[in-house]
Amino acid sequence: MLNRICLLLSAILLVWFVSGCSESITETKPQSQQIDWLDLIPEEERLALSQQIQTLQAMPLHNEEAPGLDQQYGLGEVDYATSLAGENIRLAGFMVPLEGENGMVTEFILVPFFGACIHVPPPPANQMIVVRYESGIPASYFFDSIVIEGALEMTEFESNGIGIGYKMTATYVGPNV
Repeated sequence: MLNRICLLLSAILLVWFVSGCSESITETKPQSQQIDWLDLIPEEERLALSQQIQTLQAMPLHNEEAPGLDQQYGLGEVDYATSLAGENIRLAGFMVPLEGENGMVTEFILVPFFGACIHVPPPPANQMIVVRYESGIPASYFFDSIVIEGALEMTEFESNGIGIGYKMTATYVGPNV
């Protein structure tokens, strides 16, 4: 009888200990917030940007007024979603490689669509993230949608004359499945 009571108490203590350990483990691991590219644009700016794009789309393709329209409509000036600074985020996009070796990319720009930065003009600075990933991601992922996770930081980074407003040292980079 005493052995059964000891066994039962041991089992209860073991369950209590294991459940306590698992709670502390889940509390210390930061969860990544899934965001979309629009989340990188402050909410008050989204409506204004939408109206500017509609105005530009309504203009004829070959318009004498076309030079300088980006300045007239403020498309070169952007604000950033400062509320996301320091937050652990998860975001899908495409990479534009900056650094790497042996077929592995360790630094790249994450952009919202394939071919961004290759075509002119590049996306606005608040639609690009410089990502550093020490483990590297295969360069063959260049054509595929990937996902990044890590703490988002504000920055004033420039690469080949292109201003970039966010950076991240990624904790995870992989295929967007």
